[in-house]
Amino acid sequence: MAGSFPFTSKAKNSAGSDTKGLSITIEAPAPTVTGVAVSPDTATVQRGTTQQFTAAVSGKDDPAQTVTWALVGAHASGTSITDGLLNVAADEAETTLTVKAASTVDDTVSGTATVTVTDQEVTRYPLTVHDGTGSGDYAVGAEITVTAAVKA
Repeated sequence: MAGSFPFTSKAKNSAGSDTKGLSITIEAPAPTVTGVAVSPDTATVQRGTTQQFTAAVSGKDDPAQTVTWALVGAHASGTSITDGLLNVAADEAETTLTVKAASTVDDTVSGTATVTVTDQEVTRYPLTVHDGTGSGDYAVGAEITVTAAVKA
């Protein structure tokens, strides 16, 4: 149990006695990260459009759910990712992109998603998850990971 715990110490000898109020602080263990899951883990995105990604961090002692987003490998200067929102430039020459989410608790632990870039229009359908993760707009055939809390 973490916290600060006060106590009193009393010492007595032939010269007299003394009482001191003291406190001991016990810190909670630092969280550890065992994985980062990116959703959707695959997506097809039309040039000049966007795709929203989410990340779920797993581990011990409740690690923060915050991640740093990045694109791995070559991509056009106008293609970027901010807060999980991938913006694919209209002039993107690559046909495959890799989106990476690294835990801010332990940046050596990350998850990725593979993005196929196309000129074809991609029809998306919304999915809303309440009390969980995985909400977003998904193309037909997209495979996603959804987590939901079970209410007691």
